[in-house]
Amino acid sequence: MKRLTAAWLRKAEGDLEVVRKIRASPPPQRDETCFHCQQAAEKLWHGSKVGT
Repeated sequence: MKRLTAAWLRKAEGDLEVVRKIRASPPPQRDETCFHCQQAAEKLWHGSKVGT
């Protein structure tokens, strides 16, 4: 795996960790959860593009 790809994957994992923390603490914060899920998806996409 390329170093740049791995960096994007680590960034995406960071966003997903934020999602886990947000979901674990009430009340539901849907906007923030969706934002970080979207950010993780973009970072995964970027990682897949630099890896090709």
